[in-house]
Amino acid sequence: MGQVVAVTIDLSVMLHGMSAPFFADLYGNWYDAAKAVALDLREAQGIPEDIGTPHGGSRRLR
Repeated sequence: MGQVVAVTIDLSVMLHGMSAPFFADLYGNWYDAAKAVALDLREAQGIPEDIGTPHGGSRRLR
């Protein structure tokens, strides 16, 4: 049983690693095309300046 798990994990890591460049390029091409026609694209907006600053209150999800 342990060998099946190990092979499954190994195959998953290899397939994700081999497909990552292809899908990264695909996303990059989509982003460039979408940014050219939609200026309000969510991915193109800057990071808010208050990200990472401490705030009061609990950080737990309620």
